[in-house]
Amino acid sequence: MAAGYGIDIDTLLTHRLQGILHAEDVEAYVREHYFTPKALKLMRAYRIAPTVFTLDHKIDSDEVQSYIETYDIPLPKPLTPMQKAIIANVTVSANKPVYCVYEHLDATELVKHETKYSMTALLVKLFAQTMMQFEHFRASLYGDRLQIFPNASIAVAVADEESLYMPVIKNANKLTLHEIAQQLGTFKTKLKKKNFTAEDFSGSTFGISNLGMFGIERFDAMINKNDAAIAAIGATVEGKISVTLTIDHRLINGYEAAQFVQTLKAAAKKFKE
Repeated sequence: MAAGYGIDIDTLLTHRLQGILHAEDVEAYVREHYFTPKALKLMRAYRIAPTVFTLDHKIDSDEVQSYIETYDIPLPKPLTPMQKAIIANVTVSANKPVYCVYEHLDATELVKHETKYSMTALLVKLFAQTMMQFEHFRASLYGDRLQIFPNASIAVAVADEESLYMPVIKNANKLTLHEIAQQLGTFKTKLKKKNFTAEDFSGSTFGISNLGMFGIERFDAMINKNDAAIAAIGATVEGKISVTLTIDHRLINGYEAAQFVQTLKAAAKKFKE
């Protein structure tokens, strides 16, 4: 190993004094004598071996960075537990037999309340009310039977730069807009502190993902866990909100989905706080 680095073995033995040399001693000598601490930190992060450099001078972080850029070395970044959970979740979702329904909601009445509440809060209320008229939107598969829940519990997508979370507003049909807004505010706080609990993610049968706030006009969303469907909310354009429903065909057929959408559209037009 010492020969591979071009280091005289006697020099190493003199350096270590104890007269017994191990592989880690050779590596420690190389790191100490040929690399600055910042260079070593960068090499550890990118998993770069000392052998890629010519060991005839002190190598600093700028030289290591230049090597990274010259050879286009990617930064290995371990997955967080949450990222692993997201990957497992979307992999399961991708295997579901789904179809999409594309529609627009008249936003005239909804936007009247945006001075007090976010569009997400308003839509949670609107969807929860409509779900109460269609039991399969409050259903999940459990073995060889359906579970129909008595209330409408809705998972809402919240995210930061690294992770996506789907905390659940339970029994949203029984909550006021103020209470829904408070829960959404709590989710934002938990997102910043990353202190969600397992209970926060349980109990939903439907989901909402709102990218309309970022100006995205239309998109498809993947169904969360065992939910029956999810609504992808786009931007409000010319007084209309685009909505894409992704639906689990095992739970909801096209006829019921069409009825749901028509009921939702009618409820939007006469929406009241």
